[in-house]
Amino acid sequence: MGDSAAVDNSSLGPLARGPQWLEAALALMQMPATVTAEHDAIAGADSYWLTIDHTQLSPEQIEGLVGNGGVGLDALQHLANTGLNAHLAKDEQHGYVIELDGHRARQRETLGAIAQEALDQVRSTGEAYKASSGLSAAERKHLHSLLEPHADVTTHSEGVGADRHLVVSPVVASPDPGE
Repeated sequence: MGDSAAVDNSSLGPLARGPQWLEAALALMQMPATVTAEHDAIAGADSYWLTIDHTQLSPEQIEGLVGNGGVGLDALQHLANTGLNAHLAKDEQHGYVIELDGHRARQRETLGAIAQEALDQVRSTGEAYKASSGLSAAERKHLHSLLEPHADVTTHSEGVGADRHLVVSPVVASPDPGE
């Protein structure tokens, strides 16, 4: 099985390259499973959702891959994105989200609720909203993208390391220069 990780898949498109890479990685971890891919409609045209068939894994394997609060899945996803994009030009790179046993779908629901709470609070109070500092970089990035379409708010991250958090602020209208 050692040769499968060394297979050159650079000629494949991103929709085929992602599952091939992830299946090879899972096999190396002694957790062979089928992976399906589809465009990630939420994240955009250059992003793909890689779903690991959880029915091929034991509950212990699923728990180990997801990790405490999703840190294992986040790490695997980081490796996938780094490995799959390592030798590609910036405009040829794609984002991959790894789903296992509904974890990412539940996570997206939670992040959607946080985004809505932030919008509601900022709009009702006119003051900045600071999200929990327990969010991962990927979760903060997803919140930025969820809030980006809302022209009345702006987002940025503050803090360092484990204390880094997302801030949602109202857009302050600049005074009309003609006044």
